[in-house]
Amino acid sequence: MPRVLLTILTALILLTSCTKDPVEVVVPEPTVTYSVADTMQLSPITITNFPDLYNNYHNKTYSRETNKVKSNYKVEGADFLIIFEDTSVANSGTELILKIPNKTILNVSGNYSAQTHDIFYKWNQRLSSSLAVFSVGYTKADNGNIQINYDDKTSTLSGTITKLKYPFGIYLPFYQPGSTITPTSSDAVFLTSGGSFRQHSITFQYVKTS
Repeated sequence: MPRVLLTILTALILLTSCTKDPVEVVVPEPTVTYSVADTMQLSPITITNFPDLYNNYHNKTYSRETNKVKSNYKVEGADFLIIFEDTSVANSGTELILKIPNKTILNVSGNYSAQTHDIFYKWNQRLSSSLAVFSVGYTKADNGNIQINYDDKTSTLSGTITKLKYPFGIYLPFYQPGSTITPTSSDAVFLTSGGSFRQHSITFQYVKTS
């Protein structure tokens, strides 16, 4: 066998033996820690004129933390959306959607503050198997910080959301079985105008696209 041919064959054998098999990327299951804290407040004029509301809601708070959350992200037009759906409590879960305008998976990674960036939200709160209350469209957040990291190897999203706060006039325990108080639709109006609010803290890892 000519020396040149032998050299070529030897090089091919060495190249083949050094070629590594493709490494399969294992994507971990998504994990989300989701907390919600509601604080009920009434204005002084409401307290004076509606003492029953004061008795029902004064100093009332409600909070819950869970990892039973469905989550995904998607690009919708020019907006980047992150969706969280709390499934931990039957007929009382909440859905939160965050919108960051003019972002894609290519440039969404970073830190965002509601005071200096455009962060929008909308929510849906289930009260029973047949009743839900929801915000009308997206509202610009006044408070909140978001840290986002997109991993192009796994096509997943990880990050944190802290101090996301918005007006919220629903006291969930009054909608649960066994409550002796039946809220009226006007209660939410008085509570929201009085400064009642909901605040979220969320940590998420390996969230996938929808």
